[in-house]
Amino acid sequence: MARSKAPRSRKHDTFLSNRAARFPAPLVNWVRRLGTLARALSLPRGQTQLPRADRTVAIADLGGLGNRIRPLVSGMYLAERFGFSLRVGWRPTPACEAEFHDLFENDFDLFTSPESNRRAFYKDMLEGPVHYYGKSAVRDPSLAPVASIPKRERNIRRDGHIVYLSPTFLDFIKPPERARHLRGLRVKREILERVETFCRRQGIGKRTYGVHMRRTDAAKRDDDFYIAQIEAILSRNPSAQFFLCSDSAEAEEQMALRFPGRLITKPKTSYVQKRFAAKEWVTLLPNKTKAYNVRRDAQSVVEALEDILILARTNFPIPSGGAFSEVAALWGRGAPRPDLSSTRLWFPSGWARDSVGGEAGPAAAPRHHTIVRIRKCLPSARSWGTVIENSATI
Repeated sequence: MARSKAPRSRKHDTFLSNRAARFPAPLVNWVRRLGTLARALSLPRGQTQLPRADRTVAIADLGGLGNRIRPLVSGMYLAERFGFSLRVGWRPTPACEAEFHDLFENDFDLFTSPESNRRAFYKDMLEGPVHYYGKSAVRDPSLAPVASIPKRERNIRRDGHIVYLSPTFLDFIKPPERARHLRGLRVKREILERVETFCRRQGIGKRTYGVHMRRTDAAKRDDDFYIAQIEAILSRNPSAQFFLCSDSAEAEEQMALRFPGRLITKPKTSYVQKRFAAKEWVTLLPNKTKAYNVRRDAQSVVEALEDILILARTNFPIPSGGAFSEVAALWGRGAPRPDLSSTRLWFPSGWARDSVGGEAGPAAAPRHHTIVRIRKCLPSARSWGTVIENSATI
């Protein structure tokens, strides 16, 4: 009679958790003590492993609103996953002059400092062993020797504080988890009331197509791209309505003239401006990094958050490919619902359609056979890394 194998655990977290029963208990205890000793010896002189209750996940302000929300959500995930406390570094900068509580009501442990150097920014903030992660940490010469980019959750050390310096989501956080923590941000009541009033008066809902047209400092698509996408949808649905938002008043006016009676825009009192009028929006530095010449005052950031919340209520098939669009798509209920009847539409990687005309949701086995061709694109924006085109059912 064949001997049945014991069921294997789902993830095989550690060697000991899966095979402890196959070894004598004294040997297992000895290996565990050896691991504790190795971790203690790996710490710098004078430092000891912190108790779990004293460990902190910290994130820093990096760039504009979308580039701050993504690491904030990553920090919320790590704090919940490891049982650490969360400390949020949020300072008004030219890229985002709004304070945290101008936008949200969460009672986070906020840390602000005029110090511009990121390592000094956290020097007084965290005491004990600190592990730096993220793209910005790796690119910082003072942090590069001790920083890394974690590809898996198990690559993150848990024997000290965690500082995440990156304008992106952690790669191993799946879209449903990103969306769940994103919806954990409590937007200020007056902002929600203005969004609700605008959507009710304009009749904005999932039958409205959302369009985010990025201009100024990070325009990844030209006008022809957005015009082609809108025309493709109108060819299938002549009565379609669109909500368009942009960081440029001129772009909104030109598109409204191109599609009269089809585009809904929300009037703004402040738009993105150049910090130095004589310079270009983006300057390539000798070290091949980019310097962004932007100034977003507090009012423009608040109105940008309102645009994100409005886009989250729409069928959002035409994003710009940046952090702003990704946050808006995830903030919607579940996922954006693109119209696959057009030849080429964009939506975040990690989401898939069950069938043509079906609901969007986490990638899973389709209920109907669907031929979908996927290719990589936008290498600088990994979360917007797929294009679905030429879909057809068998």
